[in-house]
Amino acid sequence: MAQRSAFGESLDLFYSTFEKTKGGTAFLLSSKQEETSLESTGMRQGIFSHYLINGLKGASDSNKDRIITIKELYDYISYQVKNLQHLPKIRL
Repeated sequence: MAQRSAFGESLDLFYSTFEKTKGGTAFLLSSKQEETSLESTGMRQGIFSHYLINGLKGASDSNKDRIITIKELYDYISYQVKNLQHLPKIRL
């Protein structure tokens, strides 16, 4: 039995409407509709948000040309989030 929220239906409507528009817009989302975004108490915000902000501040500028492309931002956030998830966890 699958459950769908009103938000999920709204998101589906948004995507179907967006597909009919012209290009030039990119979306960077922290998770898929069926996933949960992670937060870190140490970062005091969402993990995705933390790296998005750092990336926009220049950490994602991999070629150091002072221009942040959507690909650089995506690559930076993806790498950082995946790298953080693979850190060893110690349970006390």
